[in-house]
Amino acid sequence: MGLFNSLLSTANTMRVYERSLNTVQNNVANANTPGYAKQRQELVAQRFDLDVGIVGGVQVGRVVDSRSAAAERSVQQANEQFGRSDQLAKDLGTIEPLFPVTEGAGLPAALNRFFAATSQASVSPNDQASREVILDRAQELATNFNQLGGALADARSNINGQIRQTVTRVNEIAGQLAQVNQQRGAAGDDPALSTKASNLLEELSVLVNYQSVEQTDGRVSLYAAGSLLLIGDTAYPVSLDASGGQSIVRDSQGVDVTAKVTGGRLSGLLESHNQAIPAVQSGLDGFARDFADRVNLVLDGGVDQFGTRPTSPLFTYEDASPSTTFTVNPLTPQQLALASATAPGGNGNALDLTSLSTAKNTDGKTFSETYGDLSAQVGRQVLSYRDTAEVHGQIYAQAKSVRQETQGVSLNEEAAQLIQAQRAYQAAAQLFRTLNDLTEAAINIGR
Repeated sequence: MGLFNSLLSTANTMRVYERSLNTVQNNVANANTPGYAKQRQELVAQRFDLDVGIVGGVQVGRVVDSRSAAAERSVQQANEQFGRSDQLAKDLGTIEPLFPVTEGAGLPAALNRFFAATSQASVSPNDQASREVILDRAQELATNFNQLGGALADARSNINGQIRQTVTRVNEIAGQLAQVNQQRGAAGDDPALSTKASNLLEELSVLVNYQSVEQTDGRVSLYAAGSLLLIGDTAYPVSLDASGGQSIVRDSQGVDVTAKVTGGRLSGLLESHNQAIPAVQSGLDGFARDFADRVNLVLDGGVDQFGTRPTSPLFTYEDASPSTTFTVNPLTPQQLALASATAPGGNGNALDLTSLSTAKNTDGKTFSETYGDLSAQVGRQVLSYRDTAEVHGQIYAQAKSVRQETQGVSLNEEAAQLIQAQRAYQAAAQLFRTLNDLTEAAINIGR
């Protein structure tokens, strides 16, 4: 019985090392598969006691997944912060070119040309051509305000579309993870499902902040922005409410969770749409309102070429959005009140208009300085977010490198495992042949 037991044990040993070789083969095949974590076949020693005829041997244990929850979460957290700052840098980067500071471009150039026209008219206030140039420059200025305000509104609209797409993708990922959970419940510990779940969770992390809870069977529960997103094989989708001026994210129960969206591209998009761009738009609207009011106030105190007070202002706007509704009233050149009330036919008001170019507002700023502050505000934010995105991008890359070292496939390591398993298999095969010969000899002796 001893030889037969040893023969059976050795045959089983060959099967065990064959599984080890298959595990190594699978690791090598998936060396470049995104999200794959190397596997190891556990070997379990059998009881060995020759006094009672137990010849020992080895049995297969479980296949161990090297996936590290800590390494995965480190990658996901870094990805959340990178997604947020990178999105903000991209969003504000799209509006930065709208505020040029180079000479002869954009709104500041239009302002300079308007005041240059009023200055020229102060030399010959009753010259029709000079008055027509003022109206032309006023129209140019209104067009610049309209275009700039409209471009900011378009940027917000485009971002709102991206928010909708991002919310849709978050829900799609939750649905795919629900399917993975369902498959895991039936298939148990499957490296392919683990890899798929890891890739989906990493993609989700760049979109929105979330917390995950892994069950003993590998299934994952998710809480996004503090609200339930997935449990078991059921997803609880979030939604976008853009019915008002703000973009609001609601959970499956309709609760506003916007304030709890603190990471990922969705966070950056929401901040761009709801705060950053509106702040710039508010600054531009304030600038347009202040400019129109001060110019209109000067003109209101003068008289036109007929010696009468003006009945209509030069500029009009709607309070809700001064920049996009900034308009020049259809005045004739003669109706421009370039003379002061005390000196009809003179250039008093033309001089006062020209002096507005260097006059300071209630904040102690000229028009040029106000525009410069607005442009600088955008530039500083873009630079800050780009720097932050670069830092978080480096942290993300480092976290991925650590994860790769922890659970990724090393071809050198697999080569060593392959040689070890191969030699063990060859030794077991040689032992099997020897035991088989001895068994045949023993059988022949018994005949």
